[in-house]
Amino acid sequence: MDFKQKLIEENTVELVDSTSVIKKIQKGFDKLKVKVEAVLGGSVAKGTFLKNYDMDIFVRFYNNPSSDMLERVLKKEFKKVDRLHGSRDYFQIVHAGKRYEVVPVLKIKKSEQAENVTDVSMLHVAWVNKHLKNPGEVKLAKLFCKAQKVYGAESYINGFSGYLLEILVVNYGSFDKLINAAAKWKPRLVIDAAKHYKNHDEVFKSLNASKLVSPIIVIDPVQKSRNAAAAVNAETFNKLVESAKRYARRPSIRFFIKKRFSLEELRKKAKNAEIVALKVEPVKGKEDVVYTKLLKAYEFLKANIEKKDFNIIKSEFEVDESIFWFIVNPKELPAQMTVVGPKKDVRPEFIRDFKKKYKKIKLEKGRYTAVAKRKYLTPMQLVKDLIRHEYFKERVRRVCIC
Repeated sequence: MDFKQKLIEENTVELVDSTSVIKKIQKGFDKLKVKVEAVLGGSVAKGTFLKNYDMDIFVRFYNNPSSDMLERVLKKEFKKVDRLHGSRDYFQIVHAGKRYEVVPVLKIKKSEQAENVTDVSMLHVAWVNKHLKNPGEVKLAKLFCKAQKVYGAESYINGFSGYLLEILVVNYGSFDKLINAAAKWKPRLVIDAAKHYKNHDEVFKSLNASKLVSPIIVIDPVQKSRNAAAAVNAETFNKLVESAKRYARRPSIRFFIKKRFSLEELRKKAKNAEIVALKVEPVKGKEDVVYTKLLKAYEFLKANIEKKDFNIIKSEFEVDESIFWFIVNPKELPAQMTVVGPKKDVRPEFIRDFKKKYKKIKLEKGRYTAVAKRKYLTPMQLVKDLIRHEYFKERVRRVCIC
């Protein structure tokens, strides 16, 4: 047995029986005499789930999907019900030790009938089940992308969603063929698995400009006006391409195992550069909201480190472990810096203000400059101040320097 087959088997686990949950929900609506269809959805319904899976149940309303009505039913049938806010509110419940997400949707036959993005979800399930020959190939793609830190369409990851990987595996035929193709990907790539368009030019003419920003455009097979890869940014695209190149040269199980953060490994990578690493704790709230706040805090640090004349060689927000790290040069800046001021032919008051602020003034090549004392000589001095800033503190509950 090769390592890929072993990975598939490890992630082919016996499913929790969701029948009783679905029956309870259906029974609750029957009592209210409201016509709905409660069905299993998501990766479980497609057979592409990994071993640490959640269950998605879609409650398909024949008209007027109501989160409030669904909440009433769930609260009568289950002990603990958490309402989560989204484009249409949905719910989390726990039954027999398993977590379920319960989503109200409109029952539709084609995407044009959708009133909300979630209404199309069961059409995704139907398409994948019809066209995907081997769900194990998608499991490999998911494990690979998780290990390379490019899995998930959330705004704090901007990576490859499960549905996107399902489309890609169907399009290329297998995990290996997908990876071999990805190793040669170039930006502005177009993939149209359902062949909705005649050619790439037609795609760029037909789709809204906002849907063509990502480096990869994957036409949703059930919704031709949607780019299923719209969340993917240049960083995650390039990460996957580079990982695919390395894997294609020498396939190994190590590409499927996510490396934990190691300060020692980072020091080796940094060589003579300075390392700044922070362990952060998110504020309380919904996962996508609080991790988006962490991303903003990370970007705040990154922008301000560079603004103060430090060069960031490499940095990352390790989402799974909530760690920000930066490899920075130089370790220490000179105690004094040159401040560039106004040109000599600007309004006199600008020159006067500059001269009031700084003492050692020079006129060089038609522009005033001054020598000033630098406030932050090392990256760590700066970061210690930045983490006390109100903007940072609003987005991070706790922070600890590694």
